[in-house]
Amino acid sequence: MKYYCADQFKTMHIRSTNSGQVLVSPCCAAQTEPVVANDFDFVTNSFLQQTRQHTIDDQPAPACSNCWRQEAQNPPSRRFFSNQNKSEDIRVELNRIDVTTQNVCNLACIMCSSYSSSTWAREEGLTDQDYSFEHKLQLFRRLDFSHVYQMHFTGGEPLMSTEHLKMLSIYAETSPLSQLHISYNTNGTFFPDQRVLDTWSQVKAIDLVISLDATGAACELIRWPAKWEQIAANIAQFFELRTQMPHLKIGFISCASNYNLFELADVIDFVRSHDPDLTVHFQVNHKPYFAPALIPSEMVKPVMAKLSAYSELTNLLPTVNARLDDAHYSREMITYHRVMNEMQTRRGNDWRSTLKIGKYMS
Repeated sequence: MKYYCADQFKTMHIRSTNSGQVLVSPCCAAQTEPVVANDFDFVTNSFLQQTRQHTIDDQPAPACSNCWRQEAQNPPSRRFFSNQNKSEDIRVELNRIDVTTQNVCNLACIMCSSYSSSTWAREEGLTDQDYSFEHKLQLFRRLDFSHVYQMHFTGGEPLMSTEHLKMLSIYAETSPLSQLHISYNTNGTFFPDQRVLDTWSQVKAIDLVISLDATGAACELIRWPAKWEQIAANIAQFFELRTQMPHLKIGFISCASNYNLFELADVIDFVRSHDPDLTVHFQVNHKPYFAPALIPSEMVKPVMAKLSAYSELTNLLPTVNARLDDAHYSREMITYHRVMNEMQTRRGNDWRSTLKIGKYMS
């Protein structure tokens, strides 16, 4: 099947809105659909069924348009990774649950928005937020966990919320935690309390993926109002935790954008200082005004030289070197400067002096 994706048959993504509405999709990269929590069924839900049927009929499912768009541009899609080492099994059986916790988050990162960050929401004057996730828990209780072996939490900042603990507790009512592989995307500003550590000690495996786009002052600006000293200390604690929890794996992910192209090597050096065998995964910023290709022509050569020195960064070279036409470049560069300058005014920082890209941006 040309458009087969294992996630359509084996995975479910669940998130909730601030109005209490519950949204589901085949995975976190797919388009979501609202559902009635106390009527939901993973096998018979019409939206998920239609998505699967498109694949069976050898047609691209509309809900999966993000993957089709990515694959047309050549970067590996979520589908690519989901299908690795898997046969085309169209039996509907829930094996993995992806959970997007509320947008409760202590940071307002440059690449983010109020959709995923309560700090961004407050900065934009959106104060009427409802962070309840009771409807999501209602749906969660209806799931059959007998074949669920993986659960992934992202946010917001998942370690800032009790949602993940409540879901793991519900899971443990019918299935042993010892068969469960859990994973998190975290911003590194929170180290878990004892309740979380006690739960983690019972699961089969933990993957902790820390989002890190720069180090030092550049990190504090990109992931405002983070404090680098705190993040570095927490990361050191996580590495120490591996001695107590050998089933804990630590990974790092960076959002490659025009504003941090010179900072990415620092992230790799920092990670290697803790574990020389670890690599950093890089994803490309999807916002056009933050695209790695949106840089002045005089910046291309030094950026390419910097990235070429690190094997993990060579995959970014074609993206950086994909030069934009003059009209596109001018339009998006105007937006870039407006967005960065507006943040600078609100937050009182100076991106031109803090980020290495600054000297190239007049």
